[in-house]
Amino acid sequence: MAVIGSFFIQGIIIGLLVSIPLGPIGFLLVQRSVSHGVRAGFFSGLAIATIDSVFACMLLLGLQGVAFGTHHTPFWIRAAGSIVIFFYGVRVFSNRPQHPAKEDTAHWSKHFLSMLGITLANPSTYFSFGAIAIILIRFLNRSVFDRLEIIIGFFIGALVWWSFLSWFAFTKRSHYVNSKVLHRLIGVAIMALALFTLARPILKMLHYDHENRPILFEHSH
Repeated sequence: MAVIGSFFIQGIIIGLLVSIPLGPIGFLLVQRSVSHGVRAGFFSGLAIATIDSVFACMLLLGLQGVAFGTHHTPFWIRAAGSIVIFFYGVRVFSNRPQHPAKEDTAHWSKHFLSMLGITLANPSTYFSFGAIAIILIRFLNRSVFDRLEIIIGFFIGALVWWSFLSWFAFTKRSHYVNSKVLHRLIGVAIMALALFTLARPILKMLHYDHENRPILFEHSH
């Protein structure tokens, strides 16, 4: 018999593990925390954790068809999302903060909803769904209560990571502001990751087309 809470702990660990690898959204959260404060970073992280947790919830509570359907978004949607992320990278690259940030007093929904939209537009989000599915699919045969424990733990684990990253970035904001290259490196990283996510499906399509191209002429012997 499983120890009560063991699935909750596993959920926390999984939420941490799938959130730690930094993609363009992670770099954007760092930049937002530095520029607008830890509060803005927290609500941005809350948006990211919410999206990943909703996917985990669909996967574990019987909506696998909907969950796996997210991998088949049209190419033009992924391309548009990559372009949006790329220009955010250009903005980060071009706009160097002039002084240490003060806490942004804007309504929490501004940061939450904007990051929600950016994360949904980011094609890398749907790649991370694949990693989440690979890890969580082994829990599909558990009871509903066990799966709920995993989902709650997953959300808390993800939120803990994004909150920590936001706090850490904010506490190091003076280094960010004083550096002449750090904001440019973050901008370049965001742009490079956006270009990679845009190029990946294009290269796969070209490879598929090459592999399946019919042979029109054969050499005679």
